[in-house]
Amino acid sequence: MIPGKIEQINALKDQISELTSHTDWDKAFLEKVKIDFTYHSNKLEGNTLTYGQTIKLLKDFVTPPKAAPGELLDLINHQNILDSVFNNYNSKELSEENIKSLHKELMKNLAQWNDDGLYSPGRYKSFENVTVRSKGVIHAYTFPVEVTGAMKELIHDTNERLKDIDVNDIDKHPLR
Repeated sequence: MIPGKIEQINALKDQISELTSHTDWDKAFLEKVKIDFTYHSNKLEGNTLTYGQTIKLLKDFVTPPKAAPGELLDLINHQNILDSVFNNYNSKELSEENIKSLHKELMKNLAQWNDDGLYSPGRYKSFENVTVRSKGVIHAYTFPVEVTGAMKELIHDTNERLKDIDVNDIDKHPLR
């Protein structure tokens, strides 16, 4: 009799755990994730604001002295895009149209563009671009004529991988 009751209790416990293990992030954690992602993403693009300045701008709307308007707009628009993505991730699919729409909103201000002739929010690049890496190594990015095909392939591959993700696997952590 007792072993049967223990099995019932364990089954109920498992059902309760399943219902409560996928709670949404709390507001403070989500805000930190968005600030960190905004800071690091823009830092990779060459934004010169410090982490502290980024926090002050995004939380308290305090702009650092002598900050370039384009850099401020990059951070603010990035934060707004993350709000949109986090609020709509369940209802929007990964598509070329959605990516272009996000880029159009992200880069909507002319002040964000180094060269007015390149202003093209929501459209793929039309000029080749390179970066100089450490030790002077030049890295060339995808050529403009190849971008559409490369994006279609990336979107397709990503959507295929998303089909294989099991939400229950998120709770598996090797170091718990």
